[in-house]
Amino acid sequence: MANTLFEHTVCEHRDATTLIARVTLTEGMPEFDGHFPTQPILPGVVQLNLVQSLAEDWLGRRLRLSAVPQMKFTVPLRPGDTVSITLTYTESPKGHSVTFVYDVARGDNRLHASRGKVIFVER
Repeated sequence: MANTLFEHTVCEHRDATTLIARVTLTEGMPEFDGHFPTQPILPGVVQLNLVQSLAEDWLGRRLRLSAVPQMKFTVPLRPGDTVSITLTYTESPKGHSVTFVYDVARGDNRLHASRGKVIFVER
């Protein structure tokens, strides 16, 4: 599958340890296909893939997922949502450690839609 989500993502801040990006989820994005036809939500595996794509672009390295020590999905992401994604990077003995938070606006509130920690190694 083409990573159209990454293609629509805009980087708002980037330094050595933090990256903040934004993406608006739209009807018809192939990432929603089949998940679920009557009430589409962004699959967790797609969210994880976007974290990897952002980390590769940010770090300038091709990465492979090695471990997922933490991951939690609490608010479904739907077409029409504007999502802020924050990545925080630290080097670890096991590889490149990236924590992530997906935030979404619902009414006057910003909610953590998902968050986690992943370890990448170089390909």
